Amino acid sequence: MGALMAYEVARRLVASRMKTPAGLIVSGCEAPTRLRPKRLHTALDDDGLIQALGRFNGVPPEVLQHRELMKLVLPTLRADLAMVEGYRHAPGLKLGLPIEVLAGTSDPLVDSAGLDGWSEATTGTCRVHWIDGDHFFINSQRGTVLRLIRQCLTPPVECASHPGA
Repeated sequence: MGALMAYEVARRLVASRMKTPAGLIVSGCEAPTRLRPKRLHTALDDDGLIQALGRFNGVPPEVLQHRELMKLVLPTLRADLAMVEGYRHAPGLKLGLPIEVLAGTSDPLVDSAGLDGWSEATTGTCRVHWIDGDHFFINSQRGTVLRLIRQCLTPPVECASHPGA
């Protein structure tokens, strides 16, 4: 959901001619134009949703087994999933900024074609970075992810000619 929210915020900033973002970094999400809900998680009962969350590997098993805690967080999780499942891309403005896409090599929720589709969302560059891990590779590969983000945010060094050179 975060990738879609960031994308829509960037589109609105660009459209309003407010300060344009320098770039967009998204993770674990197929391009808005290629997004297709593979599973309707919001239709699952509580036990089914808890099992699905376990397969995503983003919630510790001891939390999933704590029924009282899950009863408190499931409504919020369902609302998040409903937003993603109900998202429909509105054609129109393409971003004119670079997009960096991070993806887990074992993420069952995304595929290459869906990730490559981010290039359709911009007139700028678009690069897909594959990182070892599942949908929540940002947890297991934190150091790699932070180094990559740092590289994406660091502007390239310009070579200036020196007088007399």
